[in-house]
Amino acid sequence: MEWWTHLWLNEGFATWISYMATDIMFPEWKIWTQFLQEINGGLRLDAQEKSHPIEMEIQHGHEVDEAFDAIGYKKGSAVIRMLQEYIGDEIFQKSLSFYIRRYAWSNARTEDLWSVLSEVTGIQVNSMMDSWTKQKGYPVISVKSKDHILEFEQSQFLLSGFHGDGQWIVPITLCFGSYDRIKSFLLESKSENLDASELFPTSDEKNEDEYGEASWIKVNIGQSGFYRVKYGDELDARLRKAIEKGFLSVTDKYGILDDRYALCVACEQSLSSLLLLIDVYRKESDYIILSKLIDVCYNVLEVLRDAIPELTNALKEIFINILLCSAKKLGWESTPGETHLTGLMRGEVFMALAAFDHAKTHEQAMHRFQSFLDDRSTELLSPDTKRAAYIAVMRNTNTSRDGFESLLKVYREADAVQEKEHVLREILIILKSQPIQTLSVRDQDIVYGLPGISLEGHEIAWWWMKENWNFIVNKYNGGLLTHFIRDIISPFCSNEKADEVEEFFESRVTSSFAMNLKQSIEQVRIKARLVESIKQERQPLQDLLKQLRFTPCDVALDGDDEILVLLKVNVEQSGFYRVKYGDELDARMRKAIDKGFLYALCVACEQSLASLLSSMDVYKKETDYIVSSELIDADYIAVMGNANRSRDGFQSLLKVYREANAVQEKERVLRQERWNFIVNKYGGGLLTHFNPDIITPVRNNEKGDEVEEFFESRVRPSFAMNLKQSIEQARIKARFVQSIKQERQPLQYLLKQLACKG
Repeated sequence: MEWWTHLWLNEGFATWISYMATDIMFPEWKIWTQFLQEINGGLRLDAQEKSHPIEMEIQHGHEVDEAFDAIGYKKGSAVIRMLQEYIGDEIFQKSLSFYIRRYAWSNARTEDLWSVLSEVTGIQVNSMMDSWTKQKGYPVISVKSKDHILEFEQSQFLLSGFHGDGQWIVPITLCFGSYDRIKSFLLESKSENLDASELFPTSDEKNEDEYGEASWIKVNIGQSGFYRVKYGDELDARLRKAIEKGFLSVTDKYGILDDRYALCVACEQSLSSLLLLIDVYRKESDYIILSKLIDVCYNVLEVLRDAIPELTNALKEIFINILLCSAKKLGWESTPGETHLTGLMRGEVFMALAAFDHAKTHEQAMHRFQSFLDDRSTELLSPDTKRAAYIAVMRNTNTSRDGFESLLKVYREADAVQEKEHVLREILIILKSQPIQTLSVRDQDIVYGLPGISLEGHEIAWWWMKENWNFIVNKYNGGLLTHFIRDIISPFCSNEKADEVEEFFESRVTSSFAMNLKQSIEQVRIKARLVESIKQERQPLQDLLKQLRFTPCDVALDGDDEILVLLKVNVEQSGFYRVKYGDELDARMRKAIDKGFLYALCVACEQSLASLLSSMDVYKKETDYIVSSELIDADYIAVMGNANRSRDGFQSLLKVYREANAVQEKERVLRQERWNFIVNKYGGGLLTHFNPDIITPVRNNEKGDEVEEFFESRVRPSFAMNLKQSIEQARIKARFVQSIKQERQPLQYLLKQLACKG
């Protein structure tokens, strides 16, 4: 490179070529999917007003530290990848070979590269790529569909919500319903319409089911372009269905989630829409997608804690449920022959569960960590899951300092620098209300622990940085200084804190970290704006979280226990209807009840008595009044059923009646008859109580006939409907009795089985 302005020619190309070489040597690693994680930092930083172009003007050598950031490395490698996809692999490789030979043993500028590429390809590469390297930022492409016309519009994407005046020449790729139907073109103006008739199914292909499945449109195939995509409502709904049905590639599913999160942060789309999208990723098992999903979950919880703190725990539960199926499949221990991505995924999933305070994960992690303390070579705690154990230890250190001391011992004894870094990050979770005085860390290692500071600890970290600023500047004056700025300031979420930071640095800022400081303060203001936006969503979010709570939920994740995924319909019995579960769901529901997670309602007339008894058996530990009162009724019936053999039962129940304080309890015991006396005494509304309480217990059709005959000349308008309902209930029970008689043998077997269980 000729000067630091062209630094990206070294660093961006080095990043890109490292992925290309790895993919050639180890294609099974699927390294280009991980490239998406690499460029994400560039997308995030370049969406800030305080970003800078790839070709950043450097006036003095001491300014170069700030040029070694995500723009040069990550955006630089991303635009090379985008250009490679646009030109084609073969021609791009040929062009690079020519470029390297021409400028061997000499310095080069960005313009030299574009000149060679234009010469070989015949395309005016410089006019296209100048918009990507000489101006900061990148576009968001808004896409809407009207009949067979797709409307494209570009605008500069900024997380602050403002719209810059940037314009790019954008290589657009899209597919319609299938990766066999692909279209590409250059978007060179602010807006453009595309006739996509050729991409729609033909009249021969088109039927309602097939068209519905093939009507989704994905823009930026494989995430090869360095831009965001915002879909209209109709296209967005179709994409969610396509994700659920598994029609999209891993890279495209990643891109859709990443774009939606960015649009949410910019307040261009709601948090509710983001959570609805997250919900369709429940079945995902690919590392790159789960990693992105976990990152989004972390960030959403961080902001929600400031916006609507009372919803944080409910959202944690939803995120935990999304990850539990993956956790069960992965297990705590590695298996022979698994890929390196499986190990990475295991680590991230269990770290997230520990960070979200999942009790079963904490329990297992603490157990395995103790085994690790006793024997450093134990197989119970693999390298993949160590950090999850460290998090669990520190999350529980409030109740016991033993965990902190044990982890501190691991830090001091660790030989590998990376292991020390991991332990240090989790140790700083304890930083909440006061600095840690007993932690001895090498000066150069302290920056590794800064990202681990807890949400509660950032205030004390900020106080410590202000108190020790002169020491920090003298000790870390260089590239390391930016870590303190970014990792301590950026997590704040209020404009008041941004003002405080600006005031503190007003007379302290230097050119070596000026841009980094502006970017960090801007991030605080972006999150402050997001917090205010989410506050306006309070009611929709509350409703949505209730809706998402009953999609697959966990019951157990300890040791070898089976993970129980169930569907509870009519959550908290808020709907006025009954629910009949299939056999498999019914079995899961009983298991859930037995573990104390919920209670179910069995409809005996639609299912067998054996199934009812099986359900009742799991309530034996129940202490809740609403549930246990139903069982009390059954107990009273049993007592009086034996009263004819022993007067003790009658006397005992009479005592219960006399001593009962609650009217409901007296009503359970007292029953009256004597019709004439009753009619004269209770001729009003109270009369209707006698029909259901005396007639309804009848359990055969003969008695139903007898009741109808008795009341044929006695019925009055005041209780006619009540009488009909009572007789109907008696006949329903008669039908139920006949149904039970058909279950004689299964019931005998089941009762013996339940008796053995005590």
